[in-house]
Amino acid sequence: MGYQSQLSDAQPKLKKFISSRIFDHSDAHDVLQETNLVVINKERDYDSSKSFLSWIFGIARFQIKAYLKRRQRNKINYVSEYKDTLSQHLDNSKI
Repeated sequence: MGYQSQLSDAQPKLKKFISSRIFDHSDAHDVLQETNLVVINKERDYDSSKSFLSWIFGIARFQIKAYLKRRQRNKINYVSEYKDTLSQHLDNSKI
C-alpha cells in the first residue's frame, strides 16, 4: 500500500486519537491538519519496516504537546494582559 493511501486510511484513527486528547473540536481539527502536514513533509523519514500507524501517532503526540504548550503560553499572556488592564483601570479610577 502506498504512503498516501496509508495516510488516508489512517485518518479516522488519527482523528479519534487526537480528539481523545484535545476536547475542543476546532482545535483538534487544527492539530490533525498540522499532523498531516508534518507526516507529508517527513515521508522520506518513514521506515517502511515499522508500523505506519505507530509512526504517525508519534508525530501526533508531538503536535498535541506543541498545541498544549501554545495554549498554556496564550493563557499566561491573557492573564498578564488582564492584570495590566485591571491595574490601569484601577489607577484611572483613583484620579
